[in-house]
Amino acid sequence: MTYLFIAVGGMLGALARFGLGTWIGQRWNNAYPLGTFLINITGAFVLGFINVYFLERTVVSPALRLGIGVGFLGAYTTFSTFTYEAMRLIEDGSYMLALGYVSASAVIGLIAVYLGMTLGRNL
Repeated sequence: MTYLFIAVGGMLGALARFGLGTWIGQRWNNAYPLGTFLINITGAFVLGFINVYFLERTVVSPALRLGIGVGFLGAYTTFSTFTYEAMRLIEDGSYMLALGYVSASAVIGLIAVYLGMTLGRNL
């Protein structure tokens, strides 16, 4: 059952990302990637909310929680997981580890994108 929840959540998350990104892109004529930014920020917000609400405030089946967190938000954005994990490090008092995680993710992510773009352009 867990796999079904994750699969359905992933499908819905991918469709939501595409739909919202397209809708914003048609209305925002600027170089700044507002659609992706808003999707990432809302995904981070929702993941933070559901993890606290579902784990600390109410009882929700693990399958449903995974369907929303891993499935829907995993397809909607992975930035939500990144920011949630960074916040957990901060809450745990691991400030330097959180700073290193955020910094390394941004810098290495940019390097990886550059390398992927370079490889794609040279094939």
